Amino acid sequence: IRASALNVWQKTQWPASENLTPAPSHIWNKSGSQPLELTGIYSGETNRGITHNLAGDPVISELDARNFNLEGNQLVAFGSIFLDVDPLFHNDTSLTGRSEANAHLGAEVTVFGGAIQRADGTAGADGAYSLAIPDRPLAVDSVASVQARHKGLTMRQTAPVKDGSGTLAFESVPDAVTFGSVPIPDHPVTIMRNEGPFTIAVKDDRARPRAWRLDAALAHPLIAVVNGKASAMPNAIVFTGPDGASSALTDEPLTVYQSGETAGGTVSIQWEADQGIQIRLNPGAIYSDTSYKTAVAWTLVDAP
Repeated sequence: IRASALNVWQKTQWPASENLTPAPSHIWNKSGSQPLELTGIYSGETNRGITHNLAGDPVISELDARNFNLEGNQLVAFGSIFLDVDPLFHNDTSLTGRSEANAHLGAEVTVFGGAIQRADGTAGADGAYSLAIPDRPLAVDSVASVQARHKGLTMRQTAPVKDGSGTLAFESVPDAVTFGSVPIPDHPVTIMRNEGPFTIAVKDDRARPRAWRLDAALAHPLIAVVNGKASAMPNAIVFTGPDGASSALTDEPLTVYQSGETAGGTVSIQWEADQGIQIRLNPGAIYSDTSYKTAVAWTLVDAP
């Protein structure tokens, strides 16, 4: 029911003033599933009332006893509008959801400390919207209010702000990978590790899980100390994926796993005995009866 139609009250002052300035664009929105029947009543030249089939609605029931001057204004705006708000967490940077295509959206949120922040925007052609939150973090247990306006109709929804704490972290990583004693080769050879299958477990208990990846890098090449001097074997450590493709591990991060879309929880990443970390030896300056070592840095990246 358009507030602009209720411009002159004939019987009583409802609301308290005879004008509705400032006023919302509508004073009542039908958003339930119960069918509504409205009938306009003509009296004299300008006064009209409405009857309806709904019981118990305090706003529309109040109108039964009121007469008002339409003055050419449309009293009832018929149509439909919907508004969905995605779950909202205190560390979110935007407020998202769906509404009518190209609907105008406005929102009010409470940030940490109690200040009110406002955001607005327009839904896309598919109805999806994203309203950037100007200041963060949001106050936990506060309530965000979102309003959509589309073709003369308005709808409001609220969303509680939940605690978005949580982490993306390693649950288990093998302490060491060993290769035992290896004869010095006279041709290129790939050496498998002693441990067989190799597993890293990652736990994602964030309130809003999202895609992540696992990178690996070497702190330094394979190195042995011979006669007090370091002897290195560059590009000797390789990483072989499930598809059989191998890449040398260096001090530059190499992505070895991508989670894709995830619902969170614990993910166990396993590489079979012929996958994962291996040694690729080439004939050359390799010292016998000498231990070569390096360190692998595993990094979880909060990005696809």
